Amino acid sequence: MSDLWLFSFMDDELREKIKIQSEQTKAVVYSKRTCLRHNFLIATSKSYTENSILAYVDNTEMRSAVKDIQVYHMGTDILVKWQINEVPCKSDTFRVQLLDYKYQQFAETQAKDTSTVLFNNTSPEGIYHVRISWDVYSTVRNLYTHAVGLENVNHGVPAVPHVTDLGNARARVRWTTNPHCTPDLIHVHFREPSSIGLLKVIPGTDETTVITGMKQCIQYAIQLGFSYTTGKEYLSDPAYMTFLSDGTFHNAPKLSFDQNGSLLVQWLLRPGCIVNQTVVTVETNDQPAKEYNVTGDQPLARLNDLEPCAFHTVYVTIQYKNGNVERTNSSEIHSFTKEIGLTKIKTYIVDDVLLAHWESTQNCQALGYRVDLMNPTTGQTKAYLTGEMKYRVSIGECVKSCQLLVSAISVDTMVPVTTLIDVRPERVPAQPRPPFVRRDGPALFVWWTEPNLDLTIQSYKLFVNDSKKMIRDFEVKQPRRSILLNNIEENVVYSLNLRAINESGESQPSLSVQYKWNG
Repeated sequence: MSDLWLFSFMDDELREKIKIQSEQTKAVVYSKRTCLRHNFLIATSKSYTENSILAYVDNTEMRSAVKDIQVYHMGTDILVKWQINEVPCKSDTFRVQLLDYKYQQFAETQAKDTSTVLFNNTSPEGIYHVRISWDVYSTVRNLYTHAVGLENVNHGVPAVPHVTDLGNARARVRWTTNPHCTPDLIHVHFREPSSIGLLKVIPGTDETTVITGMKQCIQYAIQLGFSYTTGKEYLSDPAYMTFLSDGTFHNAPKLSFDQNGSLLVQWLLRPGCIVNQTVVTVETNDQPAKEYNVTGDQPLARLNDLEPCAFHTVYVTIQYKNGNVERTNSSEIHSFTKEIGLTKIKTYIVDDVLLAHWESTQNCQALGYRVDLMNPTTGQTKAYLTGEMKYRVSIGECVKSCQLLVSAISVDTMVPVTTLIDVRPERVPAQPRPPFVRRDGPALFVWWTEPNLDLTIQSYKLFVNDSKKMIRDFEVKQPRRSILLNNIEENVVYSLNLRAINESGESQPSLSVQYKWNG
């Protein structure tokens, strides 16, 4: 029998040839190199091309070279990280694939000498898989591992931070991180209009930090920045905060009514803040809100036109010079009065008719008013009812004087709101004489005289009536006693009369005079 030979190959290269005995059933081959493929041939001659038996084995480590696959979502990007297992046969090149739920590949990349890869703009919807494979050596086999059932959840982008004003120019910033997606570096950005600040925070500490040195009346934009192995930073949406005084400024306006019924509004201002504009807003019952612009930087406003008998909600909006706008808390007040008091009244006599007008009592209990007119000569009293704050009553029976009294009527009582007023028709000016009229070019010149000097007369009222039944009146203040009338038409008859006016009322009209302009 011919000699038997054992041929040993490493990665298809002949490394050793050993002569063996025909009765041998095993042989030991020593190799100092690992992670190689070994092929063996037993031949009956020195040539291994014929009559040979082939066997192969490798001494690679069968444990996986990849462990702890981590997948981070950052916007539309996917970051894949893993750890390399401590095995004798390692690979320096990895193939990373993204597979959909049907295991169809939609993205692939190579990683050499690194355990991190970033897929840009490849974030899928729903469930997907990550597969990592590696070659121990080119001619044996391709080993792989994969993570399954991954959801597209945005774990890598930070959420808006929580900011708390601690006072004394300090603020606390809090945030949360996903325990499976810990960033390598965290930045807290705080920006103001004129500069940019940056505070670095080391991961692993409490998820909070304190910022100091914040300025008054400045609105800061505060953002979190998460950075990962790739070096790219992902920013959160900003949280905005203006740091004012001690950080706990609960400002509500102080409200009160003065003796005249005006509403006084007072509020506080931030120390060190320059006011640019102030608006006081008043909401009355269910009516549209009223806004009052306040000039200057004084924290005070006086409102005179508020509706009586109503509830009012008041707040102040302050705009500072730096653009920051602050709205105070609201305060409430009502314009109800407890008692019905005296009010002012005005009287005026025209053609034996008394016109009386009195101011509001600012009392919501008044359902209406009663007007009493007493004639001292006859001893008679006439009563009139009205729901308004004015009334017209005939005083033709008042030869020299009458007395007037106005009372407010409530549910269970009637209370005078004026004192007893003397009404004297004799105080009205006497009836004036008719005016004089003459033509003055294209106009009419009208004048009159005052034979009986009456120092109470304040003005005269001239009434002009034409044949077209158009009536015009002109008031002439004392001491003038004339007027020039323009726009006089030809062949039209004009009728003119005069009244004298003082504080008590108007006189009876004078006798009328007529004038016709013949062309």
